[in-house]
Amino acid sequence: RIEIMPGSGINTGNFHDLMKKTGATNFHLTGRSKVRSGMDYQQNMVLLNSINKEADYAWQETDATIIREIVRIGNTK
Repeated sequence: RIEIMPGSGINTGNFHDLMKKTGATNFHLTGRSKVRSGMDYQQNMVLLNSINKEADYAWQETDATIIREIVRIGNTK
């Protein structure tokens, strides 16, 4: 069976409305948040990411708190 799953940009602020408007029961999301690097020294003269220098010192990863909140919202139909 083929199923279309809403995805991209889903967060705790828009999940409930998306769920109600689409009637979807499955969603594709990362539930991510920014994690700052623990580096003590940052070289500002050499950048790995010329568009956004902050990206050299932080990354995004799945946040269990966000996923739990999405599940909670989904269970309160």
